[in-house]
Amino acid sequence: MKKNLSLIICASLALCAAFGVAACGGGSDGGTTKPPEQKVEKTLLIGDSIFDYWKTDYKTDLAGMPNLDNIAEGGTTSADWLARYKTVQNAAPTKLIIHVGSNNFGGLHQSGQEAAEGTIGIQAMLEKLHEVLPDCHMYLVTVYICGETYRWEHREDIATCNSLMRAYCTGKDWVEIIETEKLFYDDENYDVMPPARYFTNDLLHFSRRGYAKFTEVMRAALGLPALNA
Repeated sequence: MKKNLSLIICASLALCAAFGVAACGGGSDGGTTKPPEQKVEKTLLIGDSIFDYWKTDYKTDLAGMPNLDNIAEGGTTSADWLARYKTVQNAAPTKLIIHVGSNNFGGLHQSGQEAAEGTIGIQAMLEKLHEVLPDCHMYLVTVYICGETYRWEHREDIATCNSLMRAYCTGKDWVEIIETEKLFYDDENYDVMPPARYFTNDLLHFSRRGYAKFTEVMRAALGLPALNA
C-alpha cells in the first residue's frame, strides 16, 4: 500500500511539473496576488486668504467634491506654495484647487508678467506641483479685480497675468482655469470699481454676498449642481 501511495504522489508531482504550478494550486506567488488598490479621490484647496477665510463654509459650499480639505493660508503667494510643494505632495490630492496671485501684486509687488511667468510666479508653481503630482487635475482661479487701492491701481497687471495664465493652461489636460477676473461686476463698465457689497470694508476680501457669488462660479466650473437647484 505504501509503495502504491508513493507512486501516486510521484505521478501527481510529475503532472504539476508538466502543466506548471498554476495548474496545481494557484498562481506563481502561491495564490497571494492582491488586486490593485484603488486610488482614493481627494480634493485639496490651497492658496491665500480667500480660501483661508472660507474654511468655515467651504465644505458646505463645495458639497459634492470628494474628501475636501483646505490648507490655504492668508497672505501667501505663488512663491510660498512653490516652496511648500512637499506639503501639497504629501496630502496626495487627486484634484487641486488653487487661489493665488493677488498677493503677488499686493505683497511681492510684481508686474503682471512676473506674477505669471517669473521664476517664483504662478507658472513655476504649477510646473512644480505637476511634477510631483502628475496624476492630479488642477484648477487655477484667476485673480479677481477688486477696489482695494493698490490692486485697483494695478488692475492692468492683474489682467495681463490672467491673460498669460489662460494662454499657459490652454491645451494642457492637467490644469484648467476658473474664471473670476470680472466676477463682481454687474455690468460691463470696467472703468469703475466693482460694487462694494461683494467685499468687506477693505474692498479686498469677500463679504457673504461675495462668497455666495464666488460659490456659484466655483460649483459651475467644478461640474457641481447649483446649491439651490
